[in-house]
Formats: sequence, structure tokens, C-alpha cells
Amino acid sequence: MTSDQLVGSDNMLWSTDAKEDSETPSHEDIAKLAYELWEARGRVDGGDEQDWLKAERRLRETKTEAQSA
Repeated sequence: MTSDQLVGSDNMLWSTDAKEDSETPSHEDIAKLAYELWEARGRVDGGDEQDWLKAERRLRETKTEAQSA
């Protein structure tokens, strides 16, 4: 991937590569699931990054499983 394929600001980078984008869950989908995970943890402060990463991983796994079927 070349630097012209990356877009970013404030230490956040994402790819403009169409193949990667088709495999990456949307920001909105990740946010919704991360919020649900936070609620399931009792809305305890902290752990937001772990909730986000867990949500992203689950959505990627779900998408991969759906594409394999």
C-alpha cells in the first residue's frame, strides 16, 4: 500500500483501497456494537478501546463467515 492510499488525521489512518474497505466494518456498525458491549459491562468507565477493538474483530469475523458460506 502506498502513502497516497492512506487518508488520516490525528493519528487515525484508514485505507482508500476498495478491497480493504469491502472487508472493513463501517465506523457506525463498530460504534453501535462497542456501545452494546459497554452496556453489557454495566456502563463502567474505561475499557472503551477494548470494546471498540472487540466490536471490530467480531464484525470482521461475522463478515468473513458470511462470505465463506
